[in-house]
Amino acid sequence: MTDFPKDNLADSRLKRFLRQLTRGDYLFRGGDMGNTMFIILDGSIEMFRTVGSEERFAAQLGPGEFIGERAILNPGTPYRRPYSARANAETVLLEFDAKSLKIIQVVIPDLVMRVLQVAADRLDRANRLLEVLRPLDEMERLVNCILYLSTPPKNAQGASHPTDCLMTAEDIHAIIGSDTAMIEKCLAHLATKKILIRQKEGYALVDDTALKQFLPLLKERMAA
Repeated sequence: MTDFPKDNLADSRLKRFLRQLTRGDYLFRGGDMGNTMFIILDGSIEMFRTVGSEERFAAQLGPGEFIGERAILNPGTPYRRPYSARANAETVLLEFDAKSLKIIQVVIPDLVMRVLQVAADRLDRANRLLEVLRPLDEMERLVNCILYLSTPPKNAQGASHPTDCLMTAEDIHAIIGSDTAMIEKCLAHLATKKILIRQKEGYALVDDTALKQFLPLLKERMAA
């Protein structure tokens, strides 16, 4: 998350770039062509991909975070939005294209550097996600996904330890596509071995080394 000074964001020169959404409003849908980027000022946006009739959650973004930075990294070239973006609260954003970037930079001088850092972090996370999905074995993908979800993004605030990152069977299903009931069974079993701990809102990883070592036994358990 990027922390923008509120005084900057209240600058009158930004008023014409403001966009407001109510809960359930779409910012855009997957497949739409776009040439603008967004900065969330207040509220929350959920990103997801639709596969058949199923929505697969990708991320939840809050104040100070970017959407669609590709619009200014590749100016003048509209691109197809890979995900849908929908407000899950009353949300206020800045929306602007590459031509308006100079105006925005007057108010937020280090915007481009912030965008480049976010883009680099997202590319790194995308590469790690490819590693999650690479194995053909379902249990290996499951373990990789637990490790992936337990690693805070580089620019995250307040998530300094893997146990700060909670996950649910639905979170894992959205990434690897395995049966949710089977995933829940695996998570519950790992909790009995104290490799995960079960909390009110999901599971948290306690010992990543033990998780990797437990993979062969997990395969046997789930095959039984």
